[in-house]
Amino acid sequence: MGRFRKPLYMAAGFLALLLGAIGIVLPLLPTTPFVILAAFFFSKGSVKVHRWLLKQKTFGPMIQAWEADRVIPYKAKLLSTTMMLTMVSYPLIFRPFSIWLKVLVVFTVFYALWYVWRHRSEPLDVTVERSWNKLSDIDAHNPSSPIKTTDEKIGLQLKPNFFSGRKKPVPLGWKPAHVVMIQATDHVA
Repeated sequence: MGRFRKPLYMAAGFLALLLGAIGIVLPLLPTTPFVILAAFFFSKGSVKVHRWLLKQKTFGPMIQAWEADRVIPYKAKLLSTTMMLTMVSYPLIFRPFSIWLKVLVVFTVFYALWYVWRHRSEPLDVTVERSWNKLSDIDAHNPSSPIKTTDEKIGLQLKPNFFSGRKKPVPLGWKPAHVVMIQATDHVA
């Protein structure tokens, strides 16, 4: 059975990649999930083909973001939403076909949109770093702020991140962020 696994994974990967390519033209077949599924099958079937897919200019960064942090980039979300709504709206409004089929199409599109938009657009540590920088900028301009950058703070104690480094590669030019945790204390300095 073991010698048949790799060819089955490869066949499933090429089928998923084909469905993803068809999904570029057809609105009911979402491209992104099929390409991610193809990357999964290729990772089990052939490291060489998986690397080839990761190096592709169109799908490579999206797959790397998904594999590293379960992230769908914001541009991919906007593009997929625009394409789904554009390709489906004309037939739903101007073409006569049965109501149950229209309901099925609307349900499928909304499920695909929900799936795409429920995932993060960037890694969590990048989001936290951006929020911390905004908070630091606000506090730097407000001298009466309770958050201080030294060790003597009023009511808040800044702790460095316990996660010393990322174990996964960071895709799309994102750099690892040094996250600072804020912990409330009972004492006042």
